[in-house]
Amino acid sequence: MVHKATAGHRIFIYLTEEKITANGETLKSKDQARINTDASLVLNAQQQSELILIDVPSCKGWGYGSELAPDDKH
Repeated sequence: MVHKATAGHRIFIYLTEEKITANGETLKSKDQARINTDASLVLNAQQQSELILIDVPSCKGWGYGSELAPDDKH
């Protein structure tokens, strides 16, 4: 599966069952990942897996640093 990332967004993945790779990094059951990317996110399952993917805008004040929110003037 390919998820097209949006500039200025942050992607959260929660793997609930089995095993996947996310842009080449292995995640196993109950793992989570926080991803900043302007490129596509490539997810591959080695077997039938279940996950939650959340794609949200990054913003200053969420603990990610001002470099992730260049348009935020506050």
